Amino acid sequence: MKTMSETIEEANNRSKGIRNPYDYLYKPGEDRKNFPEALHDMSNDDKINYFESKIISHTRLSELEKEILDYIKHPKKKILLVLGPPQIGKSTLLENVNMSILAEYVSKMNDDPGFIPITWVEAFNSRRKIYDWKPVYSSAYEILNEALDSKLISRTKSPLGQGEAGYRDSFIKALKNRHTKIVQIDEGHLLVYVSDKRGQLEEIKTISNFSKALIIIYGTYALAEFIRPNAQLALRNHEFHFSRYKPLNEDPEDFNNFVDAIGTFQNYLPVRNTPQLVDHAEYIYLNTAGCVGVLKVWLQSCLSDSLEKGGDIDADCLARNKFAAEKLNSLSKEIKLGEGYISKTYEWNEEIEQEIEKNLGIKPLKGTDEATKSDNKSDNVKSPTSPTMNARRRVGRRAPHRDSKRSSAS
Repeated sequence: MKTMSETIEEANNRSKGIRNPYDYLYKPGEDRKNFPEALHDMSNDDKINYFESKIISHTRLSELEKEILDYIKHPKKKILLVLGPPQIGKSTLLENVNMSILAEYVSKMNDDPGFIPITWVEAFNSRRKIYDWKPVYSSAYEILNEALDSKLISRTKSPLGQGEAGYRDSFIKALKNRHTKIVQIDEGHLLVYVSDKRGQLEEIKTISNFSKALIIIYGTYALAEFIRPNAQLALRNHEFHFSRYKPLNEDPEDFNNFVDAIGTFQNYLPVRNTPQLVDHAEYIYLNTAGCVGVLKVWLQSCLSDSLEKGGDIDADCLARNKFAAEKLNSLSKEIKLGEGYISKTYEWNEEIEQEIEKNLGIKPLKGTDEATKSDNKSDNVKSPTSPTMNARRRVGRRAPHRDSKRSSAS
């Protein structure tokens, strides 16, 4: 993960139209929708590094980035979850949000070098039953203070406290001192691989409550465990689903957006003969599950293969470098389970409505099957109270039995 100073520098470069460290190779007037022609005369390592560092904008990524940026302007909830399949592009989305926020506050940061509007950290894998937050807090604390060191600010930094609580207090204090508005956590699904899942959301809620920062957590569908831990915590979350592109038979327009991403990538592959990847769109979809991150990793392997062997990136090259069938099958299963969970969580149907009515003791609406069953049952059961009790009363009208009890007491 990039340091704060590296990210700030990259944000400044993006504001000047420089989005890639190799963009300086473009000649005046050269088409930037293709790789720089100068790369032809550079080493294979440079060509591979260029493509690996290339981040393309595509429909799903751009739309979700805009949704998140619009939401955080006036957030209704303080914990956001961004979840989707592995290799969908969540880390790229996180970096894009970083860049956008830093670009927005660049003038304020120049006026106040100690101001850091957004920070980020990567969750660590914990081998304990109870998640160990110390490495996370330590890393996040260092990212914040590294930015001050890079600006040569002599402001006194709060030392790290002792134990997990001390680390947390130091991090929260650093967030307050830097007036940090947003904290992003990558690989957030690692937080749920412990027995105490509820405790992790409580910890995140504590950070948000005391620092007043918005927390955005990115992770795979395993992060869905945080959607319904209990009512108090679940109602504090807002979720964004970073979904795959849909197949042609299910959503032709969405599939065409995926084809556009394929076309963008093929133009940035620094080889002599531009590969016609779009012609293999359905084959590519099958072997990527509609995930752009998976596509890029696949094309990186194809590029290395092509440069090493001196051949084109064609159908044979794609076939040699595609992912193993079992890996793709595992990915497809995870997508099916994750999408099913998301759908079930937000789907409002008669069954879930009846369950809510039952939990709240609400009598079903007239005309429904449940209402008919309820009415038939009530016909056979004598009411334990006066008929007046079952009748609807206007707000403010006292129940008859309240006055009778009061008079008998007097």
